[in-house]
Amino acid sequence: MFRASAVATMLAAAPAPVLALPGVMAETAGSRACYVRAYDAKHLAANPAQRTTSMRISFRVERLTGAVDTVPPLSRIRMEVTRRSVAQPLRAIGDCRFSEDANRDVQGKARIASYPRAAGIVCSVAQDASDEGGGAEPVLSASGETLTIHMDESLPMRRNRKLSDGASQTIDFRRSDAVFRLQRVAASECDALDRAIVSE
Repeated sequence: MFRASAVATMLAAAPAPVLALPGVMAETAGSRACYVRAYDAKHLAANPAQRTTSMRISFRVERLTGAVDTVPPLSRIRMEVTRRSVAQPLRAIGDCRFSEDANRDVQGKARIASYPRAAGIVCSVAQDASDEGGGAEPVLSASGETLTIHMDESLPMRRNRKLSDGASQTIDFRRSDAVFRLQRVAASECDALDRAIVSE
């Protein structure tokens, strides 16, 4: 499992550009892309071990609050999932960046078993002020219309709008919930998600 403080150190040391989705989003603050997946009853019946019933992912290019113009924007990820027998959706927020060793730990071992390569986009997901979190590896199709996301074994997710407001929940993404394929939709489909969880 990713330790968010270690990922944050790696991201801080990485060179520009910071964008995780070249060719899909422009390199300007406010650019965005939205991907969704909802599983029907037939799929869920055939995969009883899968806990996730739907997923929505928003990517946005955003500037840090109070940052000067010379500080490049970040490529931010927001995730929203619904789970079996859970009434309300759970959400997470983090930052993404390309890295040559995105999926390798200090011993050279894969951080996320389902992701086959070392290089790629790494998204570090924040938990709270303790800076302990998790990660995910999104992989785009050549057209950018399909997104496959490889999940860390667990991620901190929440119902609160701010990281500083209440504790997160640790959600298991192992086994049948390790990899998801989503389709690109209109960016406006992620408007509610972008409002529901914010960076601080």
